[in-house]
Amino acid sequence: MAPLQGKTAFVTGGASGIGLGIAKAFAGAGMKLAIADIDPAALAAAERVLKDFGAGVRTIELDVRDRAAMDRAADETEAALGPVEILVNNAGVGDLGPVTEISMPQWDWVMSVNLGGVVNGVRAFLPRMLKRDSGHIVSTASDGVFLHLENSGAYCVAKAGVIMLMELLRADLKSHHIGTTVLLPGLIRTNIVDNFLKLRPADSPATARTRDIHRRLTEILPLGMEPDLVGGKVLAAVRANQFWLFTHSAGRDAIEERHRQILAALDLAGEAAPA
Repeated sequence: MAPLQGKTAFVTGGASGIGLGIAKAFAGAGMKLAIADIDPAALAAAERVLKDFGAGVRTIELDVRDRAAMDRAADETEAALGPVEILVNNAGVGDLGPVTEISMPQWDWVMSVNLGGVVNGVRAFLPRMLKRDSGHIVSTASDGVFLHLENSGAYCVAKAGVIMLMELLRADLKSHHIGTTVLLPGLIRTNIVDNFLKLRPADSPATARTRDIHRRLTEILPLGMEPDLVGGKVLAAVRANQFWLFTHSAGRDAIEERHRQILAALDLAGEAAPA
């Protein structure tokens, strides 16, 4: 990719966790930043952190489910900072629990943010990139899609959709100078569990089971990778136009086993009957 210094990046869910780690890496590379997040207090704190890098920063309070608001955010960013060269669709929420127990409000919330928010970001920014025939799109999925994580039903279903969207984008953009990266983080040291509880809609209250699962997850998150390390990996992937970006290799055996099962099923299918 062309040098990034002076270019503009737009990062959703950019006020904390992985999003802030990515923003810091981009700021360190001399980029201008628009940080979008639903949490105004976190936005203010992130702005102070990023200005220490000397980066031009604009913060935008944004619910990624709101298509009109996403369009306004794109207009605002490009008017203030110039064309967005890198779009990072990172905003995400989760609601942990088995598929057999997920309510429809839970499904709607998780799918509308984790998959719908990515679609809205692509819809708002990709046409602008196509006009310039330049840019890069990063979207955050999860390695949990391949690991069949316990109690991660709606979350992993949505993230699987993100992976497919990005694979289709990669194919559709092969004749353009627009790169794609799908980020597949493993265990990362973030406040994601707190946000699960704080940001959930009123029609989807946390159950006792959900709170217990969240409590157990909180106990292991401190063992995760630092978000700043993830940010550095994303910056390197953008520069190299690397599509698949795993933060951890621990899931290799599970991924290989999944593909062995797929190939075995193909062998069982045999050859198609002649017409």
